[in-house]
Amino acid sequence: MIHGQNIFNILGKIFAIILLLFLMLTIWLFSIGEDSGKLNQVDIIVCLSGGSGERLMRTAELYQEGWARQILLAKTKYTHPVVNDYFKSWKEGFLLSRGVEPQSIYQTTGYVSSTYDECVETLAFMKNNNLESAIILTDLLHLTRVKRTYHTLVPDSVQLIYIASDMSKTNSNSDQRLESILYRFLESIKLLMYILKY
Repeated sequence: MIHGQNIFNILGKIFAIILLLFLMLTIWLFSIGEDSGKLNQVDIIVCLSGGSGERLMRTAELYQEGWARQILLAKTKYTHPVVNDYFKSWKEGFLLSRGVEPQSIYQTTGYVSSTYDECVETLAFMKNNNLESAIILTDLLHLTRVKRTYHTLVPDSVQLIYIASDMSKTNSNSDQRLESILYRFLESIKLLMYILKY
């Protein structure tokens, strides 16, 4: 009986340590921000897939502000060609409506199913086109995982600047606050998985 209690005490302490580390990781994740203070002109703006349109809007703004004359859309490649064509035309159409020149828009071509895949594809595109600097655009809470993933892959010759689309900022609406908490929790779990995997 005493032996069993010791095991439960040890397991309880291990669980408490894991929980504390997870909370510390979560706090670190939320404290990270964008690199707007380092913003400079670059070769290309990389708009990572996902979000609800905020990433595309911020991409168009950065293009109009003159930070780059080329845009790369990192996209998920769906198995059905009709779905692929729809998302390709919708994203391009939006950027064109915001004054982006057609010859300035590019898209990744490989199969993308994760942030890691997006990083691999965008870096391959940059290498194939002799590009040495880029703005990487995603949501604020996604930035930590994106930075960590790129830093494991990017060569020293490539300069990356990370910018948030501000999607994760919330207002007084309780539903949006709840969605933000859930998003932060899920992003923390994904970040932990990426740390263990990559």
